[in-house]
Amino acid sequence: MKKFVSSLFRFYVDLPLLAAFLLLIVIFRSALLDHLLLPVAKQLSAATSNSVGTTLLLGVISNVLTALLLALLALSFFRHLARARLSGEYNAFQIDGDIVTPYGKATILFSPLAPDRGGVPVKLRLEDGDMKLEGSGLIVNNRLLIGHYTETGKPERRRCGSFFYQLDGNGHTWQGQFLYISPETAETIAGTGRWIRT
Repeated sequence: MKKFVSSLFRFYVDLPLLAAFLLLIVIFRSALLDHLLLPVAKQLSAATSNSVGTTLLLGVISNVLTALLLALLALSFFRHLARARLSGEYNAFQIDGDIVTPYGKATILFSPLAPDRGGVPVKLRLEDGDMKLEGSGLIVNNRLLIGHYTETGKPERRRCGSFFYQLDGNGHTWQGQFLYISPETAETIAGTGRWIRT
């Protein structure tokens, strides 16, 4: 149960999006409260004191609105749950023929507020010793992971690249191709990688 609950918090929130959301609340708070919600509340309280039929009608409307709100919350929770299943920590490996080389620990964090059009935005991190790669990508149709990355641990090494991974049928392993620029020769090199859930 503890593992399930912790999986629900593997997400990130962009600071620009959060700042814009808070700014909209500050700007439109008084307009919404003073000019929309309070007059509606006064009208409803005046209407309910008139007749039994009006009171019943308002009760039915409030129940329908409550049911719609609960359905929206349930839909949001299940969408959040589906995204949480694809995120988490993975052991990364580089595959060269029959040789499998450990390549550190990869982490996938999803965006809980972003719409699903075109894929779910994710932030990615891969750490191995002093090497720290960070990137962003999209999970498309809950089975494809595409994105790009660059080194943030030692940016002078010029390590960057892109990747295209596919989720296996068990939902535990991402595997696919990556393309990167060699820090030593500055040539573009293709490779195969695998991320296995820890």
